[in-house]
Amino acid sequence: KEIVLKDLSGAKRTELKMNLKQKVVALLSDPNISVLLGLAGMGGLGIEMYNPGLIVPGVIGAICLILSLISSQVIPINTGGIILILVSGVFFVLELMIPSFGIWGVAGAVCLVLGAIYYIDPSQIWSSQGFGLDIPMVSITAAIIGSALLFFALWAVRLRNQRIATGEQGMLGLEGQVAQDFIKRGQYFVGKIDVRGEIWNAKSDVELKKDQDVEVESVNGLELKVK
Repeated sequence: KEIVLKDLSGAKRTELKMNLKQKVVALLSDPNISVLLGLAGMGGLGIEMYNPGLIVPGVIGAICLILSLISSQVIPINTGGIILILVSGVFFVLELMIPSFGIWGVAGAVCLVLGAIYYIDPSQIWSSQGFGLDIPMVSITAAIIGSALLFFALWAVRLRNQRIATGEQGMLGLEGQVAQDFIKRGQYFVGKIDVRGEIWNAKSDVELKKDQDVEVESVNGLELKVK
């Protein structure tokens, strides 16, 4: 029915400020920002295609391209949020399978937070404060997951860089003592050495006497070359 409002010029006015999620959405929805995100996305993916394996340009490019599609409303906001959350899962799995010093993990954490912001369309609930995902909770979760992945990535790199302790490679650099004087045979001096309680045939470029300290340079079958 038709209602005539009374004079509201003297009514109390209350300013409703945007929350953090709404500010982020408003910022990224700016047409200028949308264009810049699109250019950054194409540029990052282009660099990755010309130089496969750099990882960083490709990751940044993919995130920027998704954000550009969301901000320009090519895809709905909530659909973009779901895509970002799925992409974050892919990045987390890649971090476990392909250690990259945390690059995949950090990208996954960023996508998870952005996906949480876009997961519910703010245009439909603009006045419903508190309705939707709790951003601080999601941010803490993303930080924990990212930190855990970074720890495992660094641990994997550390294991990869550890010295091999078994087989022929495990013998390199070990120290021992001459168990028998070396004698000249061909171009080398040959004799026996004690390494880790084991007696090995060995050769050297110089003459060695019993009880001298030596270090294993190379392994050839059951014979060691020492210095």
